[in-house]
Amino acid sequence: MASGNLRPLWPELVAAVLGVALVLMAPVRIGWIGTVVIILSAVSAITTLILSKQSAKVQLTGMIIGIIAIAVGLLIGLKNDGQTAIFSPALVWVFGAGLVMSTLCTLIARKLKVNSKQTA
Repeated sequence: MASGNLRPLWPELVAAVLGVALVLMAPVRIGWIGTVVIILSAVSAITTLILSKQSAKVQLTGMIIGIIAIAVGLLIGLKNDGQTAIFSPALVWVFGAGLVMSTLCTLIARKLKVNSKQTA
């Protein structure tokens, strides 16, 4: 997949469906994980729509920013001693994970497309 093409959103769709299934079928104690997966897939899909047409350098920069956001969110969560809040700054890790998922899937899709053109 060359720069300028929009990557299909299949990974995000599969993650969202799995998140919905987890919310519906999991016990209440772990059902929140499905909600996080749904939010992560939504963030990843939105990020893909914005960044999918960009170069590999932009994708890698997005991945680095996402990794930093994950680390910052987890550190904030650890400093808050597990106190829950709906709009906690610790939730920045979810947005970082969505960014990492988007950029990683885009880079993998591009690599697979290049490999399939070389073998054909």
